[in-house]
Amino acid sequence: MLRPGGRLAISDIVLRRPLPPQIVKLMGLWTGCIAGALPEAVCRDELRTAGFQEIDIEPTNVLSGADLGDLAGQLDPAHIPPDTDVVSTIDELDGVVMSAFIRARKPDPAARQALPLWRAHSRCSSIGSGTPIARLAAAAGGTTGGGRTKSREP
Repeated sequence: MLRPGGRLAISDIVLRRPLPPQIVKLMGLWTGCIAGALPEAVCRDELRTAGFQEIDIEPTNVLSGADLGDLAGQLDPAHIPPDTDVVSTIDELDGVVMSAFIRARKPDPAARQALPLWRAHSRCSSIGSGTPIARLAAAAGGTTGGGRTKSREP
């Protein structure tokens, strides 16, 4: 059980797009965790459905055709159907399979939500020229007014 506000962090295999059905059936891809991997969009949807926010999927290693060729060389040929063209299958999967860090946060309804920077800026900058935001804007070469920083004309 993850407490409200808790963070989820997983390293797993993720697909950039779904695999064709004939590839999913290859037993060697199941033992290598590729055939059972979720496409990135499905992974995001499942985490969102489970109530997570701030979902991030960061690729750490995208498998190239050469990487997949090395994996294919380790498969038992008896597990590869005779009608499977290994070279075209590798070409089709080039760049599709990746290792990734998957991160998300469980929302905490009790936590105060921070105002977006532009909202905080618009509330503070319209108070007057002595506010910290106004001083920062002036130092940066702008003036404040109406809640926005305006650039000075040269």
